[in-house]
Amino acid sequence: MTPPIVVESVSESESLLATLEEFKDRYGFEGTADDEVLTDLLRHVTGLLAAAAGRICGGEETLLLAQRTHLFSAGQNQQSLWLHAWPVAAVTSVKEAADGAFADADELAEDDDFRIDAALGRLLRIGCGWLPGEAAIQVAYRAGFVPAGETAEEGETELPPELREACLQQAGYFWQRRASLGLSGGSAGQGGSVSWGGQDDLLPGVRAIVARYGRKMG
Repeated sequence: MTPPIVVESVSESESLLATLEEFKDRYGFEGTADDEVLTDLLRHVTGLLAAAAGRICGGEETLLLAQRTHLFSAGQNQQSLWLHAWPVAAVTSVKEAADGAFADADELAEDDDFRIDAALGRLLRIGCGWLPGEAAIQVAYRAGFVPAGETAEEGETELPPELREACLQQAGYFWQRRASLGLSGGSAGQGGSVSWGGQDDLLPGVRAIVARYGRKMG
């Protein structure tokens, strides 16, 4: 699959796999003194788990719900177009233009020109293949799981509980070993940041969970 070109990606809220309140309840925090550094920790873990699942596009995670516009390339007679974010909540626009002039291109019609496999994040061209060429297809769509703390609306998909649990476990692990990471107490320091850990530091159980949310084409 050729990686899409990111034109736009707009999250609709603070996109986290677990909320600050959930983390504080799990590990017994009181007060707000550590809120800033804990939120930074949850952001880091959210991005880390998205990367472990292969859910990064153009430097942005695609695991959680956002409005996105991507450009895709297709080969001759290619009928399946695999989106980089899924599950799909809505496809708002699909256009083809060999010269990149999407502003002048007509929109393709769902059920006439293409079908949506929302769960897998796949668009299936009807009656022909996708227009072949580099960055010849533009798709605007909303996709990804609803962030922690939010309620899914029509067409949206709730965050799987195991992803929330994976985030809480991994964030708790990083917090518990903060001394070895050079973090004193609960503060990252004024204007500072903490290198909480990377892919090599993922807990085995966490790694097994996020592996289930990578791209499986077939």
